[in-house]
Amino acid sequence: MTKSLTEYLLSPVSPKQNVLDDLNRVENLLDEITIYTFGELDKPKLIDAVHSNNTEYLNSFQKKLCAESVRDIKLAKGLVNNWDDLLGAYKLIARINFNRGVLLEEYSQTKQISEKMSINASKGHANNKAIKEDAIQYYRDNRQSFTSKDNAAEKIALQFNRSFATVRVWLRGI
Repeated sequence: MTKSLTEYLLSPVSPKQNVLDDLNRVENLLDEITIYTFGELDKPKLIDAVHSNNTEYLNSFQKKLCAESVRDIKLAKGLVNNWDDLLGAYKLIARINFNRGVLLEEYSQTKQISEKMSINASKGHANNKAIKEDAIQYYRDNRQSFTSKDNAAEKIALQFNRSFATVRVWLRGI
């Protein structure tokens, strides 16, 4: 949670160090979102993309917001270290935290969708596995009625609504 300006100024730790500590904490939190959003953490590339308005690289609202937040962290550190502008840095921290909240909401929703898709895929795989086991058992129970594995695969594929190639692979080594 971001401290108020009064808390920064009245803290026993120097106000400058408080702002730098907060910036480092926010930066560490933002790094995870940046890696998720871009697949990598190349801060100079992100900052260059913001400065050059590279819409090809920053091709979504989330990417642009994330890259701008990375840039703002660098700007805030510069304000504190070079000009002792704690108020300017504090304003950037507030903006970065707001942007991070927006990005976290998107990240959370995407993660939930991904988890649901994974669960549904597992259910689908379980169904396919059961059909495969049933088809193999059918082949073992009726092996004598087939003239070859190709013949068995043709008949089983029709019965279990699968392709010939899929069933033929299932029957390998049996």
